[in-house]
Amino acid sequence: MLLSWIAVKDVIFFSSAGAVGSSGGRRDTPVSSRDKGVSMGAARDMRLSLTERTHALLKEDILKARRRPESLLIEQELAEEYGVSKTPIREALRLLAHEGWIMVLPRKGYLVRPLRFEDVREVFALRQMIEPTLVVEAAKRSTPEQLDALERHIDDQEAATDTEAALNAATAFHVDIATLSGNRRAERMMVNLGDEVRRMHYLVPSLRNRLTEEAEIKDHRDLVAAMRRLDIEQAYEIMDRHSQESLRQKLQGLTTI
Repeated sequence: MLLSWIAVKDVIFFSSAGAVGSSGGRRDTPVSSRDKGVSMGAARDMRLSLTERTHALLKEDILKARRRPESLLIEQELAEEYGVSKTPIREALRLLAHEGWIMVLPRKGYLVRPLRFEDVREVFALRQMIEPTLVVEAAKRSTPEQLDALERHIDDQEAATDTEAALNAATAFHVDIATLSGNRRAERMMVNLGDEVRRMHYLVPSLRNRLTEEAEIKDHRDLVAAMRRLDIEQAYEIMDRHSQESLRQKLQGLTTI
């Protein structure tokens, strides 16, 4: 019944909550080679560094829902807020558009990408396609010490007292499994999918407590135990079921908004 309801209601379900307040930071414009007597190459490196920092700050604001879906992003306003020139803002926005976090509005600016039910389904469908296979490969290749490191992520997730700490631990757990599989492309993919899931948790407060629920922690511990035993079938089954349950929880949480 849930999925049939979603098929009818598959629309944008978050709207803009207004602009984020100014950070009050000082203006830090890129340094020119003429003013400071540095080479053009060094100036480009400095500008790149500033672009990277600006990109990271903007992306973090999007992932933590400080910039809500459908929020309008204007270059001049962002430059004033972040205390930089328009150049690193423009370059950061282009990167974010390329990554799919924002959309270009011709002659208007940029719009933070809406989150749709279909986005949630796609993220977890993709995870379900790759993660069970990745955990099988990780089980075959990993050392006891590497599995101990996975256990420490679980300990951190269980002990977390805030959303950020729990998300960091859970994301590290899943990304490290991809790393242990030896597939670098899958590792990068899991990092990107982890960012998608991070935004979901910040947009939907009811999801946050689930990060430290007993069933969530148990799945992770049972998964590592199966990897230690080289019980490939069990590890595959646990990861597959875990991904299905995560999708169910996310969709259920979104319908309560």
